[in-house]
Amino acid sequence: MEKERLAVLRAELKAQIEEIEGIYTRIEDRKQRKDKAAMESVGYQLHNLYCAFEDLFKIVADTFENHIQDKNKFHQELLKRMAISIEGVRPRLLSQGCFLLLDNLRSFRHLFRHA
Repeated sequence: MEKERLAVLRAELKAQIEEIEGIYTRIEDRKQRKDKAAMESVGYQLHNLYCAFEDLFKIVADTFENHIQDKNKFHQELLKRMAISIEGVRPRLLSQGCFLLLDNLRSFRHLFRHA
């Protein structure tokens, strides 16, 4: 991988990780409050958290292994891809435990978005 492309990848990943950290901060802030609006906001922030992780995974997939072919199962397939190692390309990004947690968060995001 050329030096410039690697620098772009690092910068994009760093920015996305900062976004994820900001969402975690907002979730912790909302958890301290006990009113209904704060709890609804936690749901929204959890939705945003999964979206931010997914954006990070898209950066990795676009850099290393192109695109997900089945657009109907894009979200699920992208997450699965991050839990596998692609020999000669990249190691896996997620342990099985992280995959399961994020898959639950993905399901919550889907419910939150479509309910």
